[in-house]
Amino acid sequence: MDLLMVAQPSGLWESILFWLESGIGNYAIAIILITIMIRLILLPIDFVNKYVTKKNNIKQIEMKPELDKLKTRYGENRDLLNKKTMELYKSKNYSVGGMCGILLAYLVVTMVVFFTLFGALNNVSYYKMYTEYETISTAYHTSYQEVIDAGVVTEGYDSLEIYADAYAGDKTIEAFENNKTGFLWIKSIWRPDTSVGSILDYKTFSQNVSKLKDVEVPQEDEYNKVMGALLDSKEYSAWNGYFILCVLAALTSFGSLYVNQLISKRRAKKTANNLLAAPGSDATANKGMYIIMPIIMGFFTLLYTASFGIYIVTSQLFALLSNILTTTMVDKMIEKSLKQDKKTSSSYDRRNVR
Repeated sequence: MDLLMVAQPSGLWESILFWLESGIGNYAIAIILITIMIRLILLPIDFVNKYVTKKNNIKQIEMKPELDKLKTRYGENRDLLNKKTMELYKSKNYSVGGMCGILLAYLVVTMVVFFTLFGALNNVSYYKMYTEYETISTAYHTSYQEVIDAGVVTEGYDSLEIYADAYAGDKTIEAFENNKTGFLWIKSIWRPDTSVGSILDYKTFSQNVSKLKDVEVPQEDEYNKVMGALLDSKEYSAWNGYFILCVLAALTSFGSLYVNQLISKRRAKKTANNLLAAPGSDATANKGMYIIMPIIMGFFTLLYTASFGIYIVTSQLFALLSNILTTTMVDKMIEKSLKQDKKTSSSYDRRNVR
């Protein structure tokens, strides 16, 4: 069967992935490197976001007594209360818009990267599914024709065609082994790290590769003939993975939140400065996030290919480690700033006394 050669996806992430793989020789490691590169680019924005957020949380605590007085005094006049509140914010250099702007920018960039890379990994997965089939189909038909041309039947086979099919089936397994993209315990990273087989049945194959442009999806009979030896093999119909990426995604997501909280609490206790554990900061993160985020991350890795799961786990592991660094640095910078402000305030008070 003559197959239509499908063009290699040419998007930004796809091009970077193919370029890295050409030098490394492993798609999984290439995905890990892309993930680390993305996280390093986002790290400064994450740092600024954490710093500004915590700084503003501290200012909120410092302003609370004055805000309570304003509410008591002007509570019946909403317009005047808002005006006085804005004046207080201005005097304290407190900017709600600035904090929201940085957070919004970080969220937007993160979501754009997440969904564009998600789409890119899907495109590459569909492309690799089809090119793997192309390779296997070529091996099957070439081997089959060799036997037919030779016209020699090995003992134990009833006909030349049956022997040719069996011989070609062995060659398809060999072709798959030489071209498959596995990683550690995962047989194929283009399939989920679950109980599904590493070889796609026709329905799944046709649904996935039909999403490629200008693709020629083979007929079901042709597909089953070419992939028959692999589909019938217990090894390739067995589990592609063991749900490990799903568990790791949930654990690293939980760990990232939990470790961040521990660092903030320990830092606040060590410095005896409760402002560093201000409400709304990392130390008092919404407890619901400890359940919601791990479930979301585990759900994504459960539903989609192992290639995407590798990205999720690598990203979460990087976040876990980087949170230790960035949170500690932010706390130290704020602690230093608070001490400096206190020293400046004390010096000013002494001058006034004189």
